[in-house]
Amino acid sequence: MFVIYGSYIKPMQEVERVLPLHLAYLDKLNDRGIFICSGPMKPRTGGVILLDLDSRDEVDEILRNDPYYVEQIARYNIIEFTPTKSAADLGRLIKPR
Repeated sequence: MFVIYGSYIKPMQEVERVLPLHLAYLDKLNDRGIFICSGPMKPRTGGVILLDLDSRDEVDEILRNDPYYVEQIARYNIIEFTPTKSAADLGRLIKPR
């Protein structure tokens, strides 16, 4: 599993311009069954994505196609970990936008 921390490197106006494309891309990852959750940081200097993948190469390929990467909106830090415990219903964590 991977935690991806994206840090914005462009002004918020650029972030907002590309946001619909980024969200649509995350929806595609969800359709593939590898997306766990995502959301903006507070304060809004970037965002976090959790992905259920087996290899760093897969993560790198996914990030290369993220509109935030393509448009050079964000730079990413990646943490790989092995989950050993989780809540039964992680969906309760999702807050409406």
